[in-house]
Amino acid sequence: MSEKIDRFEIVSQLAQSPLATVYKALASEGQQTVALKVVRLDQAKNRAALLKQIFEEAEQAKPLSSHNIAALYGVVCAGQQHCHHAGA
Repeated sequence: MSEKIDRFEIVSQLAQSPLATVYKALASEGQQTVALKVVRLDQAKNRAALLKQIFEEAEQAKPLSSHNIAALYGVVCAGQQHCHHAGA
């Protein structure tokens, strides 16, 4: 059985750092393939500053449109430990 995070089914791990992991995942609505970045808030020195940065970066990325840039679909915070970015 595949692991699920929020509404995403994990296909494989693409990259990992101490603060985040990026997965290839399928979005449950429409089964679109996305890159899912899971940020570990519990590893942040300043959680409030990290959350602010995540949401600011998401707002800045929304209007970008290029075949060289992944489209941002949204940010999801699940509980107190993780935030997720999903993009194609």
